[in-house]
Amino acid sequence: MDTFEGGRSNLPADARIGVGDAGAMRFYGNRFTYDLVGLNYAEAIGRPYLNFAEEKKIDYLFVFRDIYVESWQFGEPVHTIQVDRNTILGGSQMRAYEADYDTEIIYVESTIPLDEDLLKRDIAVIDIIDPGNGASLARYSEAAHAYKLEGGGSVVEREFRTVFTGNIRDEATTFSGSEQFTVNSVAGELLVVAKRYDAALRGVLKVFADGAEVGNWELADQDFFFGVDSYDIPASFITSDKTILRFEVVIAPGQTSSNSFMWWIAVEASVAEENGIEIIDLGDVEQNPNQAE
Repeated sequence: MDTFEGGRSNLPADARIGVGDAGAMRFYGNRFTYDLVGLNYAEAIGRPYLNFAEEKKIDYLFVFRDIYVESWQFGEPVHTIQVDRNTILGGSQMRAYEADYDTEIIYVESTIPLDEDLLKRDIAVIDIIDPGNGASLARYSEAAHAYKLEGGGSVVEREFRTVFTGNIRDEATTFSGSEQFTVNSVAGELLVVAKRYDAALRGVLKVFADGAEVGNWELADQDFFFGVDSYDIPASFITSDKTILRFEVVIAPGQTSSNSFMWWIAVEASVAEENGIEIIDLGDVEQNPNQAE
């Protein structure tokens, strides 16, 4: 094994190791090693890596770089192995994560978008939609935005750390057809929509404003579970102070559904000021030095 940061060339003799490649188990010495896939350990079959790791108190995880593991509250990346001739698995960067189950979990407000590019734009958030949370925040609730889904769906809760300091616990609505809601807007002005989503299941959405097709939105690739991306709807599509937005799943290989944790609706800051529109204060967060790349 290559040397870890800090000069270690071997793990402690009592280390409990979890590996995502069952065929590589023999390379990890005589430490107690769990096959996270379940080919050699039936109890792991069908179990999410991280739930299983926490239950078994696994000390080190060795997996190809994965946004779920990268966002794990209890793990820190401590070593990277570049695999140049990987012809079997879908990755080329094997990472070692060291677990610390005594880590203090610090949560940040879920209404902050946690996207550096979005937070740096000179825009003002004038509406928020919080799918999955019901009426926990009345002004952001589904009921307040005539929210509806097509193609079924379910509510799921996820809890992960982000590229920014702190962790988020948030609920998402999943759907296989479309998601629709009514938002505040300014007639004749650009409307910026942004959402938080599971970055491993991002896909493409067809965007409509008041029934008119705007275009396709290919959600951006991300390094962490909680992805945030934005889409600009041109001013020509915005005709009043309320706009019905609709997002249809574009069915493609590997994509049959979509999900939404949170939506932010914004206009240019000068537009909000000129029209006397209430601006939602998103607060401030700091970049996480241990996770930023």
